[in-house]
Amino acid sequence: MPYKDPEKHRSVERERYRNHRNEILPRKQAYNSLHRERIQADKRARRARLKLEVLNAYGGPQCVCCGELNIEFLTLDHPAKDGPEHRAQLGLGRRGGPLYDALKKQNFPPGLRVLCSNCNVALGNYGYCPHGNVRIEPDSKMTGEGKGRRPEQMRFLEGT
Repeated sequence: MPYKDPEKHRSVERERYRNHRNEILPRKQAYNSLHRERIQADKRARRARLKLEVLNAYGGPQCVCCGELNIEFLTLDHPAKDGPEHRAQLGLGRRGGPLYDALKKQNFPPGLRVLCSNCNVALGNYGYCPHGNVRIEPDSKMTGEGKGRRPEQMRFLEGT
């Protein structure tokens, strides 16, 4: 019987699962083992579609610093350097997939930008990107040795 209310449908299905778990699990495990490759391919395709949707929502699949276009290299950056706090607020870990799902559910809130992995790591480690198009502002939350310094100013070069 189709339900007009999706939440009611979910609650009925949850209850059915609870009552028949011992019968459902073996069938599900057998199906998954028979169709493992297709299931994995579907998951990869879903993640790729979701990543592209998120990148498009934040300005398109291109690094705002260097112009990198390979989607495999692109990631999201928190310009305010509040990434760990933002992910903790959403109850997420470090990986992108759950973050992308949460951003989609929140209708893509502002405060993020697209960077390639190289620009994002350089920005996090040094406070600037070697391409020179993105910098961390002096009042940012970044602290620590080497943060925001040019390589010629860094102490690890001394004595070489």
